[in-house]
Amino acid sequence: MALVDIQAAIGEWAAWAWRAGLASLAALAVLLIAKPLIRRRVSAHTASWLWLVPLVPLALPFAPGLVRPPMPAAPAFVTVGAEVRTSAGPHAPSPSVREDVRSTVDVPGDPSRVGATDSAAPERAPFPVGATASVARGSVAPDEPEGDALSLARALGLAWFVVAVALLAVTLLRIVRTHRVVRRAKPCEDVALRRRFALLVREQRAPRTTRLLLAPDLASPATAGLLRPAVLVSPEVLAELAPQELEFALRHELAHARRRDVLVDALVRVVRAVWFFHPSVWIAPLHAARARELACDEAAVARGSDALGAARALLHVIEHGRRRPALGAGSVPLTHPRSLEEERVMQLMKPTRPALRGLSPFAAVAVLAAAAFSLPGAPNESAPDVLRYDAFEPTAPPTVAEVAPPQERARTSESVLTGALTWLVAQQQEDGGWRASTRAHVEWAGELDDVGTTASVLLALEGAPKDAAIAGRKDAMLRGLRYLAAHQEKETGCFTSTSRNMVAVPSHALALRAWIELNAAHAGEFALDWRPAATAGVAFAESARNPYLGWRYSVVPSGDNDTVITGWMLDALASARRNGLEVDDAAFDGGAAILEEVFDPTTGRYGYSAKGQPTSRLATKAEDFPGDLVEFPTAVAMCAELALGASPMESDELLASATLLATKLPDWSRGKGTIDSYYWAFGTRAMQPMGGVLTARWNAAVERALVEHAESDDEGRAWWVAVDAWHDEGSEVGMTAMCALALEAAHRERLDR
Repeated sequence: MALVDIQAAIGEWAAWAWRAGLASLAALAVLLIAKPLIRRRVSAHTASWLWLVPLVPLALPFAPGLVRPPMPAAPAFVTVGAEVRTSAGPHAPSPSVREDVRSTVDVPGDPSRVGATDSAAPERAPFPVGATASVARGSVAPDEPEGDALSLARALGLAWFVVAVALLAVTLLRIVRTHRVVRRAKPCEDVALRRRFALLVREQRAPRTTRLLLAPDLASPATAGLLRPAVLVSPEVLAELAPQELEFALRHELAHARRRDVLVDALVRVVRAVWFFHPSVWIAPLHAARARELACDEAAVARGSDALGAARALLHVIEHGRRRPALGAGSVPLTHPRSLEEERVMQLMKPTRPALRGLSPFAAVAVLAAAAFSLPGAPNESAPDVLRYDAFEPTAPPTVAEVAPPQERARTSESVLTGALTWLVAQQQEDGGWRASTRAHVEWAGELDDVGTTASVLLALEGAPKDAAIAGRKDAMLRGLRYLAAHQEKETGCFTSTSRNMVAVPSHALALRAWIELNAAHAGEFALDWRPAATAGVAFAESARNPYLGWRYSVVPSGDNDTVITGWMLDALASARRNGLEVDDAAFDGGAAILEEVFDPTTGRYGYSAKGQPTSRLATKAEDFPGDLVEFPTAVAMCAELALGASPMESDELLASATLLATKLPDWSRGKGTIDSYYWAFGTRAMQPMGGVLTARWNAAVERALVEHAESDDEGRAWWVAVDAWHDEGSEVGMTAMCALALEAAHRERLDR
């Protein structure tokens, strides 16, 4: 690197560090001056985030070019012979230097001057002795030796770097040590306590993936886990605390989990390691930690904990913790910091003000980012968007369906759903089935042939709201069931043809489920002898299963496994067992083994055929509909897990998967490639048992996507154009059936509320 570049880089770095340090000190001074006002007028929750403002300028990365003032344009040099002329003034090399810069250039319009010396040139001031002119760069760079200032800046920078790296390594080791404690901790085996903890997670609005773990020899209950929170409690504390005292401790730690205090504390420690010499990294976090603990105490008491019991619990944990080492970086203990213990106990015994909610963590991040970009020395550019939970929802402008009252929105969704089911009844063929595609020579659409499409329509008609007036619905269902019976192969028991049929297995899975559920629900009305056909269908499903594993497309087991088809088949077999049919336990064990094999607990994703894989796509759709924009296999696997009896209140896997789905809400965007009726149908069904804000956001998104983009005619019938990842023009029946199933699931959840 040239000397001038080194000087410029060091200068920029020094200017950035100086400005960031001054901005941080200014923010800290303002907060210290306003400290009495903050204690009286601001909630502890808000104050805990406000005290982190001085760290924001220090956390911004060094960006070269943002602190250096704009340089004037370099003068243009024209060298004629040994003479250098610039637009900046009449400076030319001295005779002693002319040999060093001798060059030849063509001067347009004056060929006689090529290689000549301008004897008539006016007298010019010589260059400084020892200087050279750089014609190519258009600048003059003095070859001066390094000064004392440059050497000192380099030495200080090197010392800063070495100490910062050492402190970062120590911080990382401490976080890893805490992570090991979390990994070695055991899940709580007390069923009653686990259920109570799950209720507290919902009540405190903590992340659904928060776990309750037992860690021996722990100084006090603590929250750990940078991305997946875990509340750690020692068995000794569990045995010693009364139920009310334990509940306060759990509520307090769940408040930390909701605020993401573990992650924030880790980031603060990183900033402290880098800026170890700056006063703000020691003073501001101390005040933030004190306000944070008071805020979590307030949240625990405000949510129902007894104040006196909370004070007793805190005193007991303080006394218990003096005899044991506490967790370090990567955790937030109940009794931290020590200097605040007396104040917290007195605050709990005699609260001076009611608990206030203050800012949410994500709003606090937005405030901090805005403050940082408004401080001196920050780039005068708009700040990037801050990731917030409400950013999961599509950002399309509000429509009538969004701003309408909930009752009116429900009626809009209901009318579209009724119209779609009415349209599906009208599309039934004379033989009682529904076609996968109206285009000639197209045997199936997406994962389903005519039998599979008929099954999806039957499931949609069966799930119609009880108060929906759909003419001919029951007759259409009976005719559809007879269509399935007529197409069941006698030799194999498959509900569709197994000859050269690439989608026979997935179509059979949906047909088997539809056959069982509709006949069982309407046995008195349809009067079909459905059990023999169902038994044969179960036998085919078991024969098509890979040994000890699950299913894929092949009718003859090939060893390949597919999360979607395995999930569909488990769903159908679970329905068969619920309705009194015999199913081999090995089928459930093998299918469950596949789901466990492809599940990634760190993300909540069920991979398509291996851990971490996104959803599959049709070859003709892969480019327009990226698989990583949806979580279709995860949605199907969740439905299968629920059908097999998993409890959303006790299953960490389901909570993690539901959280993942909530990050990829339904969004009707052909440009982005996010339209996926399969994903929406099974995702909406899977999200209903989860409850809470995740389900509410999902349902609002799926209703907005489907209600706004439904086509309709003058008779009120509705359908959806086949433009998603699984359907092409002509397969509107399958598209509409899946969209109707999604609306039905969302509608059913609203009625349950």
